[in-house]
Amino acid sequence: MLVITSIVILTYGYKLIIPEIMAGLFYYTNYYRIYFFVPLPAENYPSPGLLWSLAVEEHFYLVFPILFFLFFNWGKKNFLNILWALLILFLLLRVYTFNTTANVELMQRKIYMLTHCRADSILYGCVSAILLYKTNSSWYQNLLQTKQIFYISLVLLIGTQAFPNIFFRNTFKFSFQGIAFSLIIPTFLFYSNKNILLKALNNKPIVFIGRLSYSLYLFHWVALAFCNLYFSTRSITWYAIFILITVTLSLSSYLFVEKPFLRLRKKFGSNAV
Repeated sequence: MLVITSIVILTYGYKLIIPEIMAGLFYYTNYYRIYFFVPLPAENYPSPGLLWSLAVEEHFYLVFPILFFLFFNWGKKNFLNILWALLILFLLLRVYTFNTTANVELMQRKIYMLTHCRADSILYGCVSAILLYKTNSSWYQNLLQTKQIFYISLVLLIGTQAFPNIFFRNTFKFSFQGIAFSLIIPTFLFYSNKNILLKALNNKPIVFIGRLSYSLYLFHWVALAFCNLYFSTRSITWYAIFILITVTLSLSSYLFVEKPFLRLRKKFGSNAV
């Protein structure tokens, strides 16, 4: 993705911003764009800025296995208590950032992009998996089988998007979303076999889109940058070319990059699908 982005940048006559390419390559785009950001040479410069979210993920994937290795055998209950404490800590860090950053736009960008403010969005899923697979958490399973809790979670999720308070939207919103998803997603997976929505999501085309989702996320940005460089308005032609580039690059990445690496992982003992 970075190679193709660089080709687009050079083709259009811009110079590469090497620090930004390095930030993407080594997964620190989120901190780079807050603390070390070099101003872009033009408004439509095809910057790979969306890689901030991958940085959050990668930081989490580096740290969480270490926590798991060090503390899981200490006792499952003790380990869960550590994770509960971390979920509260991430919320407190958002509150701290909100109260200590005078510039509102900068505050919102920090909270939205920085790992120490957002990694709990992934941690909620890990806590959910541990409750389901590694502990006898009957209370959690009972919640997942309660229809009222499912609908309350949906309302909570929608409410977090609708509530306009700036403090809430930059602090508690992400915690409540994590709680809501921790109740909604496992319900789909384990307790809603007759659910119409689950059947719709489980059909082959949708599942294939799911397999492509990582590539689609990366390469829609390349397609967007390319189309914005060559078209001043979004016409039918714009959308047609955007979709064509996105699908072509995503399929190419999936078939010739992701699948070969998955086979390589399996060769060395991974159970990756």
